[in-house]
This record gives sequence, C-alpha cells and structure tokens, in this order.
Amino acid sequence: MVIWAGIGALAALLLLGAWLMARSLESSAGTTPTPLRTSDRANAAPGDFSGYVAPDTVCPGGDDLAASTGAELRTELCLLNYARRAAGLPALQTSPLLMRSAELKAAAIVRCREFSHEACGIDVRQPFADAGYFGGAFTSHFGENLAWGGADAGSPRGALLGWLDSPEHRANLLRPEWVEQGLALVELSDFRGVADSRIWVSHFGRRG
Repeated sequence: MVIWAGIGALAALLLLGAWLMARSLESSAGTTPTPLRTSDRANAAPGDFSGYVAPDTVCPGGDDLAASTGAELRTELCLLNYARRAAGLPALQTSPLLMRSAELKAAAIVRCREFSHEACGIDVRQPFADAGYFGGAFTSHFGENLAWGGADAGSPRGALLGWLDSPEHRANLLRPEWVEQGLALVELSDFRGVADSRIWVSHFGRRG
C-alpha cells in the first residue's frame, strides 16, 4: 500500500490551434473550477505579465522548434525561473527526482493518449511516489502543470505564456513554498489529431 503525504496543487493546460483551454483542480480541496477558454497567446506576451517572460538573450531558444529536446528543456527551466524571479520569488533548483516523476507522467500521457492528471487511470501522486519523492519522516508538497500544444503553442515560450495567462497555472508556478522543480517534454508527430505536438509536464515540490 502506498502512503502519500503532502499537498498537491494541480493544473492542466491544453493548447489547441488558436484556442487555449485550461482546467485546474486542487487535490487537497477536491474541487474542479470551471474550464477556462481564451485565445491563444503563443506569439504575444500575456498582458501585464510580459515582464515575466525572459528575453532571448537570457533564455535563448524560446521559439526554436528545431532545437533538441534537451535544449528545449533547459530553455523552459530558465524561463520558469525567470518568471519566478520577476515575481520576487527565488529560482528553483532542478531536482532529479522531480525530473523523473515528470518523465513518468509524460510517458503515461503518451502511452494512453490521454491528456489528464490521471492518465491511464493512475493517481496523480503515483509518479511522484514512483520517483521516490515521498517517504521518510518528512512531508512532501508537490504541484503539477501540464501543457500540450502544436507548433508555436508548444514551444518553450508558448507553454510559458499559456501558463502565465491562466490564473490557476500562474498561481501554481508562482507558489512561494516551492523550492525545486522537474520538467519533461515529449515531441510527437501527431497526438490526438494535433500535428507536431509537444507535451510538457512541469513538477514542483518541497520536501521537509
């Protein structure tokens, strides 16, 4: 029997064509807010949050769809930390455990072709547990943001802009309690009818 301890803050972002659809849930409260639907911001800064988006001189490759997966991950980690610093928060350390938990979630999404916090019917906490993030005499706090986009909407900058432009995702990214993060990216020629798809899994956490 797996025993989990912690607080989960979860948000899922779906970018499709010219539209953005988001839904969020707080696992600790068990509520599901009404889905948000708004125009895609993949090519424009999200209003008052434009100052949270790093210039290419700081985080190069934000719009480079030809970059390697490793390069895109490094760019996204840089972009996420820049946004936190712009909000007056400390940057997050990269956690090997959270990198692994994000990879496990991304693999489940692809395997079952289900863009969901509980892809393949797996409890949202299970990838964290399988990666070894829970356990010992401490409490683990964790969070998850998901993004799926085709073309520019799925670029590192496109995913960040979508997260920032959604109150639920922005709040998750900018939670002061996070101290570390992990990230996974899967690139697919087609995912559920969307060509050149990129699926992002962003995990946040604090142990102790």
